[in-house]
Parts: sequence; C-alpha cells; structure tokens
Amino acid sequence: YVEYLLFIARFFQQEGDNRLISILMESGDENPIQRWKEDLLIAQSLVCEGKTQEVVDLLHEVIERNSNLRGGSAVADYLPKTLGMLGLAYFNLGDKNKAIEFMFKAKYECELNGDKNGVNVYNHNLQFLQKQNLD
Repeated sequence: YVEYLLFIARFFQQEGDNRLISILMESGDENPIQRWKEDLLIAQSLVCEGKTQEVVDLLHEVIERNSNLRGGSAVADYLPKTLGMLGLAYFNLGDKNKAIEFMFKAKYECELNGDKNGVNVYNHNLQFLQKQNLD
C-alpha cells in the first residue's frame, strides 16, 4: 500500500506538486514507518560500532513504539528484521536463549506474511544458534 502511495506522490512531484511527497516523507518523529526505517539504520550502525546493549535497548523501544501498527508491507518487512537483529544482538551479548527466542519470532512473522526467503534466512540462523547452544 505504501509503495503505491509513494509511486503516486512521486508522479505528482515530477509534475511539480510536492504536497503529497512532503506528507508521506514527514520527519521521522511524525511518520512512524520512516522513523522505524531510520531506527533500523541506527541499530545497524551501532552493531558495527560494537554497541550491542544499545542495539538491544533501541530495538526493544522500536518494537514497543510500533506495537500498535498492524498490517501493511512496511510492517511485514520491518518487524521480522527488527526481531532478527535483536536476536543477533542477544547472541553477541552471549545470551543464546534470547537470541533463539527472537529468531523464532522473526521466522514466525515471515511465515505469517508468506515471506519464504525470510523463513529460509531465519531457519538458517536458528540452525546456527541451536548448534552454538549445544557447544
């Protein structure tokens, strides 16, 4: 749905009318989907910097803040990624059980949305985590 709105807004923008695109691209504080996207980029940056506890704190906040959003392609895309990144962060903190828990949640969200590629990714991650948990 959002993709179609953006397509239409960009069409009008090319015709010289920026009103629709400016509404859709409000600052991250006002547009929850844009803010979610920005938060995922920040979390990825924190992962690269080794600030794992900050990643966990941020992603829990993101999940809580967006818990009222349901449906739509953006939620179907961002929620599993957020859960999977949270699983990775817990793994990096040494909490393998929490890592597995959040990878299962990410996989489940992909199954609900019919995202076969996502299911495969999280299955692979779960196999790795479960093997690590045995070691």
